[in-house]
Amino acid sequence: MITLYLDTSLEYLHIGLKQDGLWIEKVSQKAFKKQSELTMPMIEELFKKHNIKPSQLQEIVLTSGPGSYTGVRIAMTIAKVLGAIAGVKVFTLNTLQAMAGLGNDTLAQMDARAKRSYVAIYDKGKEILAPTIMLNEEITHKNIVTQEDIDLLENMSLLKDYWQEVTNIHTLAPIYLKETTQYGTNN
Repeated sequence: MITLYLDTSLEYLHIGLKQDGLWIEKVSQKAFKKQSELTMPMIEELFKKHNIKPSQLQEIVLTSGPGSYTGVRIAMTIAKVLGAIAGVKVFTLNTLQAMAGLGNDTLAQMDARAKRSYVAIYDKGKEILAPTIMLNEEITHKNIVTQEDIDLLENMSLLKDYWQEVTNIHTLAPIYLKETTQYGTNN
């Protein structure tokens, strides 16, 4: 079984290929605002390098947000096309959950601009605090991870029990957080 892992929601572009449970290759490259230009050519290059035909692909696992509005949609578009045309199974995983991985009592933090962050807390993959937006100055958790701290692709793979299968590819939609509360209080 060949699985393609994609994350285009962060500053880094993450693409991984696994075959029968073993990594073929993982690529993580800084690509801020260039994901749309780089993602498909990098996937094509990986397929060519490892003699994989798109028809051999059986699964795609992608992060569904929160994250860059445009960035999240890039991986989703690729997944929708491959899911609809090639019949590839598609699975999603919350970006913050992927960042936290299987860590103990871990707060995943992602820049949301204007001195704010997207945050969520997970304990061994289980959600403790749902994804929300907080002011950076309010974040005081002891165990914080950011995109620079982790192997996102490995975390995505290890969180297989939390993957959400997309049974109707046309309903695949990003997770967007609206700023209605911060740290439990109304704005």
